Amino acid sequence: MPTAKSKTLVRVMSMMQLIPVYPRWTTAKRLLTALDCRGFSVSKRTVERDLVELGDVFSLISIDSPEGFKWSYAKDNAQAFLPAISAEEALSLHLVERHLKNHLPLSVYQQLDAVFKKSADVLNSAARISTWPNKVASLPHGLYLSPVISDENIQSTISQGLLEQRKLDICYGKSVKVHTITPLGLIVRDTKLVLVCYFYQYDEPRHLLVHRVRNAILLNETFESDFNAKDYLKKNSLDVVVNGEKVVVKMRVRGYAKRLLNESEVNASQEIESDDDTWDTVTISLLHTLELENWILSQSQDIQIIEPLQLKSRVIRRLLKSIENYDLDEPQEEYVIS
Repeated sequence: MPTAKSKTLVRVMSMMQLIPVYPRWTTAKRLLTALDCRGFSVSKRTVERDLVELGDVFSLISIDSPEGFKWSYAKDNAQAFLPAISAEEALSLHLVERHLKNHLPLSVYQQLDAVFKKSADVLNSAARISTWPNKVASLPHGLYLSPVISDENIQSTISQGLLEQRKLDICYGKSVKVHTITPLGLIVRDTKLVLVCYFYQYDEPRHLLVHRVRNAILLNETFESDFNAKDYLKKNSLDVVVNGEKVVVKMRVRGYAKRLLNESEVNASQEIESDDDTWDTVTISLLHTLELENWILSQSQDIQIIEPLQLKSRVIRRLLKSIENYDLDEPQEEYVIS
């Protein structure tokens, strides 16, 4: 049977797990409610005393506010309360860190600092694997764009609205007008965060870039939602849709485009037939989006669109438009397409 001391230890450990890393925060009142949900019946005064006594040990920081003291783990020492990890786990985390650095918005990536610092400490402490960070790298596909920077406080407010299903007042872009939105979900798109929400008077969900939100205030008005981001993306596109219905794209490919599509599949409908040693014919069912056109144009020297006619015509028009940017009377270097 657990003793009083062991029960206290379990309660304190549970409480420490509920404290976020700065700039996120919690209060003694919130911790008291969360502990009660976990079956620990204590007073608010007990929670406050525990926070003060353990503050120095676990590098907690506190800021006075009208709601009471706000508590967080200090960013530079947030990993102190994380469980120990093995050298193998540290190696895996380092690979994840290198990869995510190029694929997540900076504000999201930085929230994992504590975990990555823990893995770095393990690697540095073991002589046989201390050089591992020099042996791995991550290279993003295509043109690398630096991760966008979002305001941490705004992102934290949006996240809280999502978790607690509360509406938000925001200012977006260059507009000074305040809009009330209903946040539904967050989607990582390249190095940007996209907020799916009900916005203004639109009946359908809209997509807002989090880094363009200039101000966000959490409202007390709540809402009910069963939004599922994965299901949403199966039926909707974050791209600019040219044709709302799926189309069967048939194209001939060679060179890099041929190698890419033979090694990687766009979706399960993709079929490839070999025409000769140079060309393959690829058939794929997908939405006609602006992003699809942009990708085709980026590989235009190795792609010939056969159908649908709308896609073919738009690609040709955009190719002709791009040629207008150049003076073809100027001397041109000879270039052999491989």
